[in-house]
Amino acid sequence: GSTSTTRASPKEKEIRILLERKKKLEDLGGFDFDFGFHRKEGVAAAAKSNQDRWDENFEALRQYKERVGNADVPSTYREGEDKKDSSLAVWVAKQRELWRNKQKGKGRKLSDERELSLNSL
Repeated sequence: GSTSTTRASPKEKEIRILLERKKKLEDLGGFDFDFGFHRKEGVAAAAKSNQDRWDENFEALRQYKERVGNADVPSTYREGEDKKDSSLAVWVAKQRELWRNKQKGKGRKLSDERELSLNSL
């Protein structure tokens, strides 16, 4: 008799491979794909280094502080013409999470250099 097995489609295999590569790159510290597509469109954004994206978000936070008077971006903050872009609020929340991890000594942590930059605001 014949046996029936469920096989992953080519698209499912491709997605699985991409997710495995994403995890490996993030583990190496070279890329942070969670925030890679917020400020720029298309494939070019994926090729940017984690540091380049961090610098762009830091600059956006600096500009926010110039406009508002502080760097306390609320989680509900939205920008852009349609007021749907939450990337700055998400990025700030992530930096706060990394800082808390650093204080607790566990998980991914905010680097000393980045903490100094954020504290300079």
